[in-house]
Amino acid sequence: MMQTFNGQQYLRLALSSLSETCDGIAVLDDGSTDDTPKIIREFPKVHIVKTLPQKTQEWTRPDDELRNEMLRMADQVRPDWCCSLDDDEEFEDPADVRGFLLKAGADVQAVAFGIAHLWDKPEMARTSYVKNGQYQSRVRAWRWREGMMVHKRRFHCGSGPPTAYVQRLGLRIIHWGYIDAAVRRAKYEMYCRLDPGGKDNGGSYEGLISDAYVEPFVRKKR
Repeated sequence: MMQTFNGQQYLRLALSSLSETCDGIAVLDDGSTDDTPKIIREFPKVHIVKTLPQKTQEWTRPDDELRNEMLRMADQVRPDWCCSLDDDEEFEDPADVRGFLLKAGADVQAVAFGIAHLWDKPEMARTSYVKNGQYQSRVRAWRWREGMMVHKRRFHCGSGPPTAYVQRLGLRIIHWGYIDAAVRRAKYEMYCRLDPGGKDNGGSYEGLISDAYVEPFVRKKR
């Protein structure tokens, strides 16, 4: 599953990663005006595409509404597992992710992956939370069940439904969306304006502009 809006910069990376991991891909295009629709058509594993009307404002549709729409798209094919990436992310090693999910026992209902936010250049990344230095992780795979829903939240509702998960920090997501300092600053200012006090974020958005815990990053060789 992937939600995108004007994601042309990194979209090929993200869709290539999902193509290696999954048997089929559902894409929700939130009204893109760039080359996103053209890029989506380049990937034969994209089996479902839903395109929403173009936006009239900076942020017009709640995050939970979009994520639940993707879960209904998944209901159409009734998969064993759902994997989700944003349009500026990729799995560090899709083969490792696929292999882990295929072998996972019935007790594994969802998986949280480590995440590396590339910072200023591909050789630098932040993998820890600014507030406590603990490794960051994000749930990006879960066993499908019909009718699943995400948390009701305008921003940052999570990629999938709330469920117990196992953490596999050795399976990492590489996030390209923070690599540019100007983009990080613009996102920080946008979220501070739309979510004063960080209520929907569980705290401030300091992590978007702080260089704390940024360290050299070496990508796993494939």
